[in-house]
Amino acid sequence: MANYKIMEFVNTKKKWIYEKHFEQKNKFIEPSFKENDFLKILGKDYKLNIKNYDSNQLKLDLYEDKILAWVPNKINEEDKENFIKIAYDKLIFKIAKDIVPKEIEKISNIVGLKPKELKIRNFKRAWGNCSSKKIISINKNLCKYSIQAIDYVCLHEICHLKYMNHSKDFWNMVGKYMPNYKLIEKELN
Repeated sequence: MANYKIMEFVNTKKKWIYEKHFEQKNKFIEPSFKENDFLKILGKDYKLNIKNYDSNQLKLDLYEDKILAWVPNKINEEDKENFIKIAYDKLIFKIAKDIVPKEIEKISNIVGLKPKELKIRNFKRAWGNCSSKKIISINKNLCKYSIQAIDYVCLHEICHLKYMNHSKDFWNMVGKYMPNYKLIEKELN
């Protein structure tokens, strides 16, 4: 194919390419951790409220529709957001350590396949991974999304225990246990 034909094709798909690139680029972007930002936990948005108080330790309190960040008075304004981000990351990791093993076990029992080991990790560009040694790793940040999305990624990785690829058989297996997986997948894109 001549170069001009390739460029012609790319130009006709320019908008789609840009949108997909933007989606992927922004998939893992963090909020700024400022007052009134929204932070996600299990698919729900919580409004961030920041309060100063006399203590040495930052703490987060989770309410029905908000996260209250109690920030020690001694933390200066420039460092506040970073301290809140660290506390939020710890909260997400704690939630992941609690929820992901339960979801993996639930789905493993349904599918009849179990990983040798489960790890909760902080991937930069993936929701999960299944190694050839049958070790499943799940991105802690998945717990910012709904339980359905968590279940989809867990199922996806469990299906890799049988099919270490994205073949038709693999997707048929995913579809067998979660017929609406394509809809759920959209939440993560």
